[in-house]
This record gives sequence, structure tokens and C-alpha cells, in this order.
Amino acid sequence: IEMDETLKTQYLAEAKFLRALDYFYGVRLWGDLPLVTIEVTALSQVDIARSPVADVYDLIISDLEYASEHLAPVNQNGRARKGAAKALLAKVYLTRASSVAAQAGDYQKCADLCSEVLAMPQHVLLADYEKAIGSEDEFNQESLFEWQGDRALISSGEHSIFGSFSLPRGMLVIPGQTASDGGGIAAEVQF
Repeated sequence: IEMDETLKTQYLAEAKFLRALDYFYGVRLWGDLPLVTIEVTALSQVDIARSPVADVYDLIISDLEYASEHLAPVNQNGRARKGAAKALLAKVYLTRASSVAAQAGDYQKCADLCSEVLAMPQHVLLADYEKAIGSEDEFNQESLFEWQGDRALISSGEHSIFGSFSLPRGMLVIPGQTASDGGGIAAEVQF
């Protein structure tokens, strides 16, 4: 579409970050996965064979390299940023190093990326540990990536508990409340 190229690049980098995060969860849970890298416009396109773990990691790494190059370094309250992409990429290399797709240099790449994130002035460890987590301290300098939802949830017992078990670690769900009420869905993602 025709739009501001800077904004388009940012949105593409954010989308690639989220796709990489999703595939990273998937490859650790299930191994080989179907890779969807183009828009699906027909039912015939959904029958995709699983790709090997190595190919999944290649896509994840490619997406995160793009994201870490094009995302903003500053906190944009709920949007992916450069430090989050580099930190996730470090974890991807560390995880891949102990998988069937391991490559020489994975540990060193992880260490180098961790050093880069630690050197970023946008990311610091807070002096007071209690200020690192909690809704009143959201989007602080210690957080690498957070998102916030704002939708009312149905009360417990009226939905499957499967979602509670499949949510990322650190996800807090308060049934019946929205984020504006101080509840709803809030997350501080810990890669």
C-alpha cells in the first residue's frame, strides 16, 4: 500500500518480531512447523507441509535481524523495540545451540547480543527490584517487551482453561475487568 515508508518499515519490523516470537514458541513446543511466509488468500494454500527445525530457526533469525535493525530503540509502550529484538535473538541462538539445528558460533552470537543489550542506555536494571514488575511500573527501563490488552473477559468457568495454560509466562488474566479498570489482560513477557 502507499503510505509513509518509515512507518511501513516500523510496522513490518514489528510484525516480523511478533512472527519470530510465535515461531520461537512453536519450534520449542513442536519442532518441525509449517512455515507461512506469504499471505494466505485461498483455502488451497493452507495445506502446508512441516519444515525442518533448522528452517524454522532460519526464519526466526532472519525476522529478528530485520527487527533489530529497523525497530526504534526507545520504549513505545507496548510496541516491540530494538532491545527486545536483540534479546530475543540472543535467546534464540542460545536455544538453537542445544537443538538438532545447532550451528557453530551460536553461543558466541548469544553472548555478543547480550553484551549489546546490556550496553544499550535504554535498558538498565532498576535500583529497586520491586519497581521492575507490577502494573504501576509498566513499561520501565528494565522491561524489554510488554504489551497490554484492553478487553473484558468472561468470568471463570464460562470458558476453557486451555488458554490459561497456553499463555506466555508472566501473563496475568483478571476475568471481568478491562485494563482501564486495572485488570483485564496485562503481560510482561519474559523471553
